[in-house]
Amino acid sequence: MLIILEGIDCSGKGWLADYILKKGPQPMVYLKQGSKPKNKGVEGRTRLQIAYEAMLKAYRSELAPMGCHAIFDRFYPSELAYAETMRNYDPWVGNRFNILETQINSINHALVYVQAPKELILERMEARGEDYIDKWDLDDIMIGYDDFMRKTSIRNVIRYNSLKVDPDDLINTIFKESR
Repeated sequence: MLIILEGIDCSGKGWLADYILKKGPQPMVYLKQGSKPKNKGVEGRTRLQIAYEAMLKAYRSELAPMGCHAIFDRFYPSELAYAETMRNYDPWVGNRFNILETQINSINHALVYVQAPKELILERMEARGEDYIDKWDLDDIMIGYDDFMRKTSIRNVIRYNSLKVDPDDLINTIFKESR
């Protein structure tokens, strides 16, 4: 099973990934899309697209055939949510992301949208010294995620409030829904 964790920086994705790695069914692999390009041009977008395609290919051709579950900490929904604010372009133009959605929908997956209150995200950003996004961009990026949730064709989307939902319940939901 492929588990995609999405959400704004400091929402709790990393903690949740660690938890699922420890408590979820094994074998389990963790892949993080850690590129945070400041390049606002086509080059930065192309690099991200190549990284997303490579991650999915690795899962489909190597991990899934061995019966291995995978956690993707960030995937293309991040680009769709962040693009307008961080790179000044409309990410919904073109069909490259539609191709990824079609591929994801053809495999056993869950997309977990990790959410936390804005105040908590701001506290975590300050504590970590987060400098990739500016605090005044949070609202726009949250709107970007709302747009993604409205427009996506991905199935098996689970909203996870990191303060309200027990992570064990989330694991049960992910693997129960995948059967």
